[in-house]
Amino acid sequence: HWGPEQFYTGLSVRAQEVWNLALEESGLDAHDVSDYACNVPKMPWSWVEQIQAMDHMKTHTYNFQGSVMFSLVHQQMGDRRPQYKARDWLLDFVKENFTDIDLLKISDITEGYQPLGPYDKSTRGGFDSHHPNRTDPHYYATYDASYFGEMAASNFTLCPGGDRPWSMR
Repeated sequence: HWGPEQFYTGLSVRAQEVWNLALEESGLDAHDVSDYACNVPKMPWSWVEQIQAMDHMKTHTYNFQGSVMFSLVHQQMGDRRPQYKARDWLLDFVKENFTDIDLLKISDITEGYQPLGPYDKSTRGGFDSHHPNRTDPHYYATYDASYFGEMAASNFTLCPGGDRPWSMR
């Protein structure tokens, strides 16, 4: 429940913060939003307008930008919850299908990570929802033009499962 009771707070802080921003921009009262609307992730209208204004010329066939290592570490620790296996196919798909024009940007790489190919632009220190910048109160609700721009420039954005049955992508 994304509404006033904020059921997912702590489970998906980013989604809750983006939901709150969308609600604020809409001028609606959270208590007047239907149960259905409270359970569907929202995107702030200001973000939608910026994404619509982007150049949508396709320069990538595929892209993936997001967390991978977090789920691998949980599996290594013996965590058997299904959400940590939902991305297991991703790296095999990348290795088999990505070419020089594609983009892989893993957001939670660790020291010693070796790039998978010329398409791998993963770097340490980027947006990582599992290790947020706790000094920035707006960290989770920050619009990332580069992130959305890469998706706009791609024919396909990989959206593997994660800790929710939907993707912020």
